Amino acid sequence: MARRSRRNERRQTAKKTCSEAKRQEALILVDTSVWIRLLNAKDRRTISADKLADLCTCSPVVQEVFQGLQENAATAAFKDRFLALPLLSDPLPINILIFAAEIYSIGRRKGFSIRSSMDCLIAAIAIENQATVWHRDRDFAVIAGYTGLRALRTSDLRKRTPIHRRKRPVRGSLYHLS
Repeated sequence: MARRSRRNERRQTAKKTCSEAKRQEALILVDTSVWIRLLNAKDRRTISADKLADLCTCSPVVQEVFQGLQENAATAAFKDRFLALPLLSDPLPINILIFAAEIYSIGRRKGFSIRSSMDCLIAAIAIENQATVWHRDRDFAVIAGYTGLRALRTSDLRKRTPIHRRKRPVRGSLYHLS
């Protein structure tokens, strides 16, 4: 009887470990470039509840998104929902900052032009947390070419259909492009 309960405990622990590993693989770090497109309603999509559970953010993305938000009636509600997403590498450890600098330096040595050091920081956070970056920014495709970054362009994501089309476009915009 005691053996069975121990065996069951081990099975439960193994199941939890496997599900945690699968959950870690499923993390999608959404870049600011995607948030801007979604918030400006240029893309008539909504994110399904299943996929929303896989989304996460990080401090640099929070800063970039919030610095461009327009203040209107929907902004406070969006901020609350956005801040409810899991926040990777919070607080930001120094080793990730150093890793981001290395990503930038290696890219330059290899002849790549990275336009934003912030993208290197987001990439370092994603690599450290084994997350995939969902983006509309060419820097991530370049960084993925010489690092362990898993990057997914919006066009790649369409092929896997994790998001659903809205019936009508949303009027107005939360995000200000300047």
